[in-house]
Amino acid sequence: MSGRRHSEDSSDLMELVRRRRTFTVVAVPLVMLAIAKPTPIGFAVGMCLVVLGQVVRIWAAGYIHKETEVTTGGPYAYVRNPLYVGSFLISAGFAAMCGHWLAWLLLAAQYGFVYHLTVLSEERHLEETLGEPYRRYREAVPRWLPSVRPYAGRSGKFDIRQVAANKEFSSMAVVLLACVLFLGKMLWLGQWLT
Repeated sequence: MSGRRHSEDSSDLMELVRRRRTFTVVAVPLVMLAIAKPTPIGFAVGMCLVVLGQVVRIWAAGYIHKETEVTTGGPYAYVRNPLYVGSFLISAGFAAMCGHWLAWLLLAAQYGFVYHLTVLSEERHLEETLGEPYRRYREAVPRWLPSVRPYAGRSGKFDIRQVAANKEFSSMAVVLLACVLFLGKMLWLGQWLT
């Protein structure tokens, strides 16, 4: 009985974290911005990571049809969570722009705890919803670190309308605003000339 109760408690925690993860998407960059001491090199490195992360997210958003099918094309042929991989790269870009060690600690907590539990909750839900096709996919494709060999059963094609349907352009606007704020803080602090 206690094993079953523990499983239910962990499921409840995973679901709560999954539903509240958006708070960290806003709060973590805001904290990074508040403590930021950006330098030109940190900003440049950060922008490279942000652009790479955004490209990964757009690529992934153009393939995924959330909760209706197992998405196996595009970046999903190499990694199960390319949207989160892209988000991690964007957040790492913000940490590089921040120029403070605490930003990296926040990043580790956000992805090591919040997104890990989020993914576990989503995997459980996808297995219940999509069944055996998802189980086969899950067993063949890594969760976080991309494989060099694509999934054998990949299908689908990139569609820019799907990017819009998945609201990726709105997310991109918020990311751009954050970059402008980091740039503004760097200029305000006079770090541009140092």
